[in-house]
Amino acid sequence: MTEILKTGRMRLPTLLMFGTGLLVATSASAQSRDPRAEALVTRWIEAAGGPRLWDNVRDIQYTITTVWYDSAGQETRRRPRYVWIRKTDKGFRVRVERTEAEGKYVQIWSGAPHGSLNGAALPDSARAVREMEYVAGDLTYWIGLPWKLRDPGVNLTYQPTENAEVVHVTFGDGVGKNDGDRFWYYWHDRNSPFPTEVHYIEEGLSDADRRQLALSELRSIGPGKYFSVRTIKSAQGTPVRALIVTDVVVNRGISDSVFR
Repeated sequence: MTEILKTGRMRLPTLLMFGTGLLVATSASAQSRDPRAEALVTRWIEAAGGPRLWDNVRDIQYTITTVWYDSAGQETRRRPRYVWIRKTDKGFRVRVERTEAEGKYVQIWSGAPHGSLNGAALPDSARAVREMEYVAGDLTYWIGLPWKLRDPGVNLTYQPTENAEVVHVTFGDGVGKNDGDRFWYYWHDRNSPFPTEVHYIEEGLSDADRRQLALSELRSIGPGKYFSVRTIKSAQGTPVRALIVTDVVVNRGISDSVFR
């Protein structure tokens, strides 16, 4: 955050709500929020900087580096992506730059997806264009936690285990494009306001397809705190992929030209 504040394939149901507004839900009437689960989320929000912090973020820039591991948990590759996000009254605008073996990609979401490779515009059928709606949603969702758990249509249930307090997150009918996705946030340290792990099952998959994601490296920027590392693990606990957030800058002003 600045002086003012801060803050795979996961198909997050609320990811794709940003296209027509900052907080849009097609059906939030059946929303259910267990008071015990709500208390854990509220505690997290307060510790992360307070309920208004995310609302006060107008734009944000950061680098997110993906690290891949082999079956033994040894790093095999890493690749940074450079991200620009700006809120508007019509939703988020997002720009992503990344370099692959074939060259430099620029991907833009501004109500519709666009992309280029080495400066040449890509057709709508190109993967870099087709995936951009999802990519933009993913990049705005995780940086927006825990505040995104207050979105309309997000259901919270308290499901403790012997070793952890757990908030089960589901979604109302018609909320986002994958309202059947399920998430579990784990507080293994009951004295900490911050969760340590997330499990998730994508819509249409069985309990056997449950995946684990560890949260680590808590960072501070101004009054805000966020997890800078998310590590996706196998059922055996071996790291499969990590996403590392660095170089976060908030409310510095991003011009329209960035999203053209």
